Amino acid sequence: MPEVPATWEAKIAAAVSFISKFLRTQGLTSERQLQTFSQSLQELLAEHYKHHWFPEKPCKGSGYRCIRINHKMDPLIGQAAQRIGLSSQELFRLLPSELTLWVDPYEWDLFQIFKDGRKITIISIDKEKAFDKIQHPFMTRTLSKLQIEGNFHNLIKTICKKKSTTP
Repeated sequence: MPEVPATWEAKIAAAVSFISKFLRTQGLTSERQLQTFSQSLQELLAEHYKHHWFPEKPCKGSGYRCIRINHKMDPLIGQAAQRIGLSSQELFRLLPSELTLWVDPYEWDLFQIFKDGRKITIISIDKEKAFDKIQHPFMTRTLSKLQIEGNFHNLIKTICKKKSTTP
């Protein structure tokens, strides 16, 4: 995997975990396949973002870092799926027909799914605004209920703790 700053690793891991959970909950039961898919997607995203990560200008390159399924499979997800022998048809069956994830510095991931023609925003956290306006225990409970765990959840808990101890 290419060298990436620690913030990349957490962001990429959160996106990969989110996508992998769809595969698991929708019927991909082989743990080995899930691990291989996750590792492959993590490597592909790290390589893809290598020269397109600008913490000083978070919006720069945002479109390039968007993971998108819109009745057409995101090519990086497709490549990771090919590595585990998952056909395009099977992949479309397991994942939402429309899904958007932005992996941006300081914009703590926007996950959107389109279901029955309606846009459903699962989580959108803007570091500059959200931590002043959302009760931290509520936010962490909501992440747990949505089964958004691992590195992303731990990162949010850490930021909440730091924010609550800062005058």
